[in-house]
Amino acid sequence: MPATINFLGGVALLVSGLTGPSIAVIPQLFQEAGWLTPLMAFGLVTILAGSAALFLVESMAAITGNENFQASIEYSTLAELFFGHRWHWVFQALLYVALQSQAITSLIESFQAMDTLLVTVAHKSCAISFKKGWECVSKVPTDAQGVFNDYIFISFGYLMTFVLVLPLGLIHLTDNIKFQIASFITLLFIVIVWVVTFCQVGIKNYPIPVVASNQGTVVGFVISNFAFVTTIPAFVNNVHPSTNIRRVIWLSLLISCSIYLVIGLTGASAFHTPQNSTILAVISDQRPSVIAVISVYAFPVAVLITSIPVFMIIIRYNLLRGNICSKPWAIFWSSILPWIVVIPFQTNGWLTIIMNWTSLVFSSVANLVIPFVLYLVSKRYKASAALDLHRDHDEFRIRPLETSSMHTPPVSIHHQPHSASSHVHFRASEDIHSSDFVGKLVSPYPAVVETVVPGEDNVIRIVRSPSIHRHYGSNGGSEG
Repeated sequence: MPATINFLGGVALLVSGLTGPSIAVIPQLFQEAGWLTPLMAFGLVTILAGSAALFLVESMAAITGNENFQASIEYSTLAELFFGHRWHWVFQALLYVALQSQAITSLIESFQAMDTLLVTVAHKSCAISFKKGWECVSKVPTDAQGVFNDYIFISFGYLMTFVLVLPLGLIHLTDNIKFQIASFITLLFIVIVWVVTFCQVGIKNYPIPVVASNQGTVVGFVISNFAFVTTIPAFVNNVHPSTNIRRVIWLSLLISCSIYLVIGLTGASAFHTPQNSTILAVISDQRPSVIAVISVYAFPVAVLITSIPVFMIIIRYNLLRGNICSKPWAIFWSSILPWIVVIPFQTNGWLTIIMNWTSLVFSSVANLVIPFVLYLVSKRYKASAALDLHRDHDEFRIRPLETSSMHTPPVSIHHQPHSASSHVHFRASEDIHSSDFVGKLVSPYPAVVETVVPGEDNVIRIVRSPSIHRHYGSNGGSEG
């Protein structure tokens, strides 16, 4: 049986996509905007994001031959099927920028946190500066520029993050889940430590106004925290059939929203966070307790570094499943290029700028608009998937809903797998309904099913996707 994602793994994976660098800057949002508008924004966007995720799952399950998500349809595959090849490239670009912007913001904060850790523990961190050449620092400033003020090429923090992140971005999503679970448990521990620390310092030190003057970043900031919808297809394609997808999604949203609100309110009340700074820098500077300082150093390793590979893996899946490029190039675009692009943005407050603008321009569209559009379009057409172990490509067809041929029931052709290591393992159609998102596995080595819709009349579009990229688990197929 292919490796799958269970309930805990699903929650950990989605919480990883919902949290990240934003946790460290959320207290500043409450200080600058007050508590009312962020509270309202988080509530509305939580409901909107949860609905978008479920509508996206419905769009996937509406495809005949993918009722049990056996066709491994990615986000970009849906776009190509419903909107055509030209729009497929637009959606691929939009998805790529949305996911990579999240990865880059996490990388920036990881570099800065690693350099801060080195300065604190080893009393020095060094980098290659564009102006000064080789530069070493021994003091941690309380701002979001990290320990270096000039534009740098590469630092020790960069190298440490590279060594930790790159291997995790090259493995399969199901193989990454154990790291996500460890990250999730550590995140809960860090949140508890921070809240206790804030209460000990005093949550009445800096009263939060109901509504403050700076409301310009509220929408962009909150939306950037819910850019997880684009990860839903990859999660659904690898989820264990006994896992309730709806429950995983809403529980993940509830946990993440609670973390943001608790950290934001208590952190803003306990400490004053300077402009363009983070709560990590403030705790590191004021050092309220040893365990609080340790939690600051654990945050980038346990939370940020484990979330970055997920974005890279999903980008690679979409590039391969969308037949955009070969596997070596998919690895380059997903896991190598971000390390080059991030170089100019490591210092001088680029973290906040990137988070605000990319969330408004790219993440909001990819996560909170397109899923609803895909759902509406899926109700106007009838889509089907033709899957066969012996084909080089899976085929996805789309017809008008009114086409008479659609009233002809699909035919399932069963092939016995050649061996226990067969690449394709399907779930029984009668055990699952698209509204439940829950099913049961048949025997460990079930028959391969090819779903064929009779008749080729009135076919609007046929999309072919490499079948070798259908399953990603370590015990299932390969990526090529």
